[in-house]
Amino acid sequence: MASSPCPTKFTSHQGITTLLPDIIETHILTRLDGQTLAAAACTSSRLHSLCAQEKLWQHICSSTWPSSNDPRVRTLVSSYPGGGHRSFFSHSFPVLGCQKEPSKHIHDDDSLLVTEQIISAVDLYYRNDPVFSRVAENETVTGWFQFPPLSIDLVDAKDSVPTKIPFVSEANILFEELEKNLTLSWIIIDSSRNRAVNLSSRLPVSVRQGWLTSDLHVKYAVVIAAGGNQRWGLFPARECMECEVMVTPGGRGKKGEEMLCVKL
Repeated sequence: MASSPCPTKFTSHQGITTLLPDIIETHILTRLDGQTLAAAACTSSRLHSLCAQEKLWQHICSSTWPSSNDPRVRTLVSSYPGGGHRSFFSHSFPVLGCQKEPSKHIHDDDSLLVTEQIISAVDLYYRNDPVFSRVAENETVTGWFQFPPLSIDLVDAKDSVPTKIPFVSEANILFEELEKNLTLSWIIIDSSRNRAVNLSSRLPVSVRQGWLTSDLHVKYAVVIAAGGNQRWGLFPARECMECEVMVTPGGRGKKGEEMLCVKL
């Protein structure tokens, strides 16, 4: 019996780039997360071109932040220069730190723009599964926004949002469970400058019970460098500022589910 021909083998110098583009796009790149896809784009000019496709980054943003599927967010992201969802991911994924940015030149076009509205895209996860997503719009031209402290409520104080987080009656066990498994993404989008930033620490910095009430507070916070501008020259700018997000779980649903109220 004649033996069948041996399958084609790739030599060490051929690499992944010898594969057909359709195979790379369909069977490899679609399985990567955002960080891995960005790293793959740096390995060769061919992969850089394949990894820059908008549909790949749109899928990654959609799966990472369900709130990015909101039509308001999609419309803004589509106008981002340099790659739409790819640029949005690069803005929104990193965790902020208290580092001063280099000063910009006076002729920077962005300095002439006035931000009249910000959009919050918020996603809450339990054990990496989304349990709450919401998008909110807020204007920035009134005293409510311009004078601290700024507070954005995603859920009315009288309402609560049912989730799939199981209720645990023992406080210590509940605290530990939320501290390890309740993660948050709060992306603020500047609609005028095509910029976004994630103001959440992702994991809680504290889980505690209020001393005045029995409400449980899960706190997320980052400390960032404040801008160098002064407000009308009256108040000196602080070196750093804290962005705090508070998640308040309270009560149980009909099926023993925890009820969440999200506030910033």
